[in-house]
Amino acid sequence: KVIRNSVNMGPSYSRNTGWDNASGELVAFLDANDRWKQNKLAVQASFMTSNAQYALTGHLNNFQKVTESREITFVDLLHQNTVQTSSIMIQRDIPVRFDPAMKYCEDHNFLIEVAYNYKIYFLGMVLGFLERPQLSPGGLSNNILEMRKGQLRIYVSQYKKHRIGLIKLIFMCTRSMAAHLLKLCSRFRETTGASS
Repeated sequence: KVIRNSVNMGPSYSRNTGWDNASGELVAFLDANDRWKQNKLAVQASFMTSNAQYALTGHLNNFQKVTESREITFVDLLHQNTVQTSSIMIQRDIPVRFDPAMKYCEDHNFLIEVAYNYKIYFLGMVLGFLERPQLSPGGLSNNILEMRKGQLRIYVSQYKKHRIGLIKLIFMCTRSMAAHLLKLCSRFRETTGASS
């Protein structure tokens, strides 16, 4: 079944619409420029059927370093989003949804919301392929300022929901801004190096 939006509503709205119209017990997402291995759905669905305590699973893609399979917690995701959207498989009846109001970091926000209430497991095997690395030129994630703003909004939101304390909020925001400055310095060096 193909559902078309009359206008571009953004990834969150489209994912939610597909999810709300799904009839199976599990839902998976695939961005237009990504691919799955042929056995991805079978492997992930088999794991989730045998391990029903996990509401969501993710897996490695071709640009990620090899890592062991492990449970991922709310705190893990707060510090770093290692679960790429096209690797997600989630139980259909989970009530959390992507926030259509967020244009940047909506996937990170979604995963944090899921992790706060449910268990997440990460499969240490490559089951998907990205056309380009995340945060690389050509995608929304390349806009590092807007991505940073999105990340800071997530931290403030978690503080307002009383999930993290003030000291944790200050630490996370300071860490995020330091990473932003390092990224800017790196891009500046790349630009000046290329022009010299």
